[in-house]
Amino acid sequence: MSISGLHDFLWAAGFAGNCVLLAVLCGRKRVSRYPAFTALIAFGILRTAWLFGIRNHYGDSLYNHTYWVLALADASLQLALIYEIASKVFRPGGTWAVDVRGKLFVSLLGSILIAALLGHLQHPERRDLVENLAIRIGYFSVVLNAELFAVMVVVSSDAGLNWRSHIASIATGMAVYCFIGILIELVSRFSEANTMRSLLISLQSIRQWLYLACEAYWSYSLWHPEPSPREMSPRMEGQVAALREAIIRRDGEWSK
Repeated sequence: MSISGLHDFLWAAGFAGNCVLLAVLCGRKRVSRYPAFTALIAFGILRTAWLFGIRNHYGDSLYNHTYWVLALADASLQLALIYEIASKVFRPGGTWAVDVRGKLFVSLLGSILIAALLGHLQHPERRDLVENLAIRIGYFSVVLNAELFAVMVVVSSDAGLNWRSHIASIATGMAVYCFIGILIELVSRFSEANTMRSLLISLQSIRQWLYLACEAYWSYSLWHPEPSPREMSPRMEGQVAALREAIIRRDGEWSK
């Protein structure tokens, strides 16, 4: 199969996988629970269909411009997904877990600074302002996503919070996919040589195959019922008891 034929196959397979995943989200009534993730998948379907139509009926100039405009929207949805995952993991009862708020805040600031620095170091040689902006924001989003997903896994394990859930499968898939994205972005900076261009094409194909695997993993996970949450750790039980005592004392003071 030629490179062009393989690219078209992976593109079509990704589109079909997103359609199946969206059907699972709707059919299993997961949309209201994961609105940002659902919006990201639905947007991916519309973007693929739109770009396919533009590529076959209009010139490359309109296709490239539209691609980068849609890339900005995709990066925004990925950032919304980060907040959705964090809120599901660390705010299951409507209140942020006590032990993780400070860690998340510090990690967020550090991740933003690192992602912004790496994004600034990117020097896309493009004349189009939208394309330049999309490349920088897209790279910032990929780096930030990978860092924050990794931080959430570490912090959730340290706090003893439940990490065996539907949202865990979403975060795990996104983390792996984003780390591969970082590798591709780094290689693309040195893609002037023919050997590096060949490597970049191979990595892009690997990334597309990986996304197909993520689609299958997400569809399988979201189709099945969510595993029962594990019991609270001793630390969390102590926090709940302390919070209950504080509420009782506060109510007692107010009643005086």
